[in-house]
Amino acid sequence: SSVWVMTAAVEVRRKGEDAVWYCGTVRDVSADQNKSNVTVDFGVASWPTRQVAAEQVRRPPLAVVSFVATVGEVVEVQVESKDSPPAWVTGEVMAVEQWGAHYVRLMSLGLLQGNAPALRLSSSRVLCQREKMRPVSGEPTLDIIPVDKEVVDVPKEMTSWIDGHPSLAEDIGESCDLAVSSVVKREDGLRSIVLVGNVTLSTRGGASRAARLLEIHLQRARELRDLQSTALRLQSELNARKHAASNTVTESFVSDLAFLGWVVGPRGQRVARTERQRRVTVRVARTERQRRVTVRV
Repeated sequence: SSVWVMTAAVEVRRKGEDAVWYCGTVRDVSADQNKSNVTVDFGVASWPTRQVAAEQVRRPPLAVVSFVATVGEVVEVQVESKDSPPAWVTGEVMAVEQWGAHYVRLMSLGLLQGNAPALRLSSSRVLCQREKMRPVSGEPTLDIIPVDKEVVDVPKEMTSWIDGHPSLAEDIGESCDLAVSSVVKREDGLRSIVLVGNVTLSTRGGASRAARLLEIHLQRARELRDLQSTALRLQSELNARKHAASNTVTESFVSDLAFLGWVVGPRGQRVARTERQRRVTVRVARTERQRRVTVRV
């Protein structure tokens, strides 16, 4: 089934090649006969979505602010090609220009296995700006065998809420050290959150903990939404009553208590008929003078 991933960016290498990592996005993770596979979308028409072994996939490293490379340093350079997704390629800094650009000699022009166009460059020596460089990533591959996986189905009434909070799954995934934390759009239009733990960590059950946290967040968000909805309804009713009261005309007269029976009629029938025919409300109350009543219409 087709899914739409809002989070979980990854980098993919070809088997046995460490110098080129292609940028993609996780769609799902599965395990079969002691082998974990990651379904990756590369975002390029000529690179169809495919399954790759988990040992070929890693998470992007944290961004380094104001990275400055020196001559002879080994770095990773982001390169782009028309027919392939962006990729990070390992290279060695050969020279640094005065305006900050770097000449880098790339160590490999490998490609992902399969029927996809290779990353094509006219030369192994490229000129790149500082923002297109980073230190060599030390991120481990996912290696998720067996798969520690949980899927949380988002209730239909919370679909718009989860769409408005796309970072929730990612934040919980980071707090639980997950390998994958993705919000996916199902074929029925609803949302599910796929959580996959990394079993190479010393702790286990990260996906289960993340699932419980997500369920708590969704429950609290639903309760808050219901409270807000109730508050808006009550405010609307109050405003309607205020508006009705502002347009009300009241008339009253004082009558001797001896005439009360004539005013209200037998068992209040005259009052009931007046209210029904005239669409008014009649209230009868004793005044401070015990022998008189006030009739308010």
